[in-house]
Amino acid sequence: MDWGLLGVLVKFGAAVVLGVPLAAYLLQDKLIFMPQALAASEHQAIAARGISSRHLGRRWCSISAAMPKKFRGC
Repeated sequence: MDWGLLGVLVKFGAAVVLGVPLAAYLLQDKLIFMPQALAASEHQAIAARGISSRHLGRRWCSISAAMPKKFRGC
């Protein structure tokens, strides 16, 4: 086998070994949390429950109260 061909194969292998995990890491949010459109009825159901970002913020503050001080967001 020619040394030039071996070098090309090693570089290609290294690109695959580094590229696939990097791509998975960078795309993980899209792979796990696939965005889906909500129907109008689902929007109405959420609005009827009265959940707002303000309530979610309070919930997060109560959760973060149990965390060490340097990790708290509130």
